[in-house]
Amino acid sequence: MFVQFEMVLPRILEQVCAGSTVDSAIASLRPLINLDTGAFLRWLKKRPNFYSMYIEAKEVRAEVWTGRMVQHASGVDNDGLPGVNDVSRDKLAVDTYKWLISVQHRKEYGDIKQIEVNQQISIVGALDAARSRVQRVVDDVVDVDVLTSQEIRQLPAVSDDSDEEDEDE
Repeated sequence: MFVQFEMVLPRILEQVCAGSTVDSAIASLRPLINLDTGAFLRWLKKRPNFYSMYIEAKEVRAEVWTGRMVQHASGVDNDGLPGVNDVSRDKLAVDTYKWLISVQHRKEYGDIKQIEVNQQISIVGALDAARSRVQRVVDDVVDVDVLTSQEIRQLPAVSDDSDEEDEDE
């Protein structure tokens, strides 16, 4: 089966470059060979050299789709003559192609979203709160009476309770 995938790969890539999806390219081969689209895509993703060819084919397909999108938007059929297509159907086709192209060839046609954040942060309130906390601490320290060395000598001696407990025993 994998040999079959490798045999049909050039034809499928050619059809993708022409604007077909992988599913429709495989469907066009069904009279000759019966392939599963999911199995083919899984096989393709496991082979980096073939997968890179597929990615390139999708980029070419995006260019083909842009041409089709312009045709729909201008109301011209494939033969170059003005078409009689319904305007709402053409708008739907243009919107569909636009979405597919922007998703599949994001580098060239994808939306670029830039978010600009312009915000100023002020730390004045936080600094004021910190200053007030520091000031309260300083005020508490300053409120303590300063004792002179003469007053410190007159303070009663602090007894050690652990010595008294030893004597009681």
